[in-house]
Amino acid sequence: MTSKMKFSGKLGILFILGLLFVHPTIYAQESDFALPQNENLLSSLWNDAKYVGHETFSPEHNQWWKVLTYAGFAGMLYFGSDLEVHEEYGMEKEYNPSSIPKYFGDIGNLYDNPGTLYFTAGLLGTFYGSGKVFNNDKLQETTVLMIRSLLITGLATSVLKVAIGRERPYVNGNSNEYKPFSFDPDYMSMPSGHSSSIFAMMTVIAKQYDEWYIKVPAYAFAASVTAQRINTDKHWSSDVLIGSTIGYLIGSAIVKRYHYKDRYFDVQPTVSSRGLGLNIQF
Repeated sequence: MTSKMKFSGKLGILFILGLLFVHPTIYAQESDFALPQNENLLSSLWNDAKYVGHETFSPEHNQWWKVLTYAGFAGMLYFGSDLEVHEEYGMEKEYNPSSIPKYFGDIGNLYDNPGTLYFTAGLLGTFYGSGKVFNNDKLQETTVLMIRSLLITGLATSVLKVAIGRERPYVNGNSNEYKPFSFDPDYMSMPSGHSSSIFAMMTVIAKQYDEWYIKVPAYAFAASVTAQRINTDKHWSSDVLIGSTIGYLIGSAIVKRYHYKDRYFDVQPTVSSRGLGLNIQF
């Protein structure tokens, strides 16, 4: 990647963060966000995971159509385009028109180099630290939601990688080679962990802020990471689509859970100097 592209990629990240920092409500912004009470971390994450599953697959939430749609697109790529995309973008490096996929993927290199751990730690640290400095509850809330989304997404992705055991494109270029439960990194192509994790974070950011100039760059950067995984011959196109879908659905569900968690009905008995009573919350 040229120094010019590295510079433009860094500007893209600064642009995303800068939009948050110039947001008119960054200073002393309060939030009604609250973590579950009387729950340890493991039980809280377990409840998060159950909510994600219920929110995603329960017919009453009408999310199943999204799952079927994404699965349909992934199926089309798997059976019809995986090899073609691999040959054009992963092997022959044919980028048309105007090399847009290449340059788009170069921006996504920022997530892979120097490493996803450093990028993630930097992003989370920037959000949380800025929230503390500017007394902005929304930024701190977004950090917590990104962490929760990442943990569940990482677990789901890792389990699927090992269970499916799909061969990576750079091994033999065979999209139909599988070694389930081999624990060999060369056979952990599906789903893409980079794609699922970046979409888990960027979806939280996009769902937390209503402004288009935050949503568009967030999703665009996530999409650039998926392009990078194909360009560098690390994943098949269906891998990144499935990974992106996992991250998006989990990120969306986590944000929804904590934005609506305070909307409940509860009745508790109370005792005071005036006598007995009921405390009703809804």
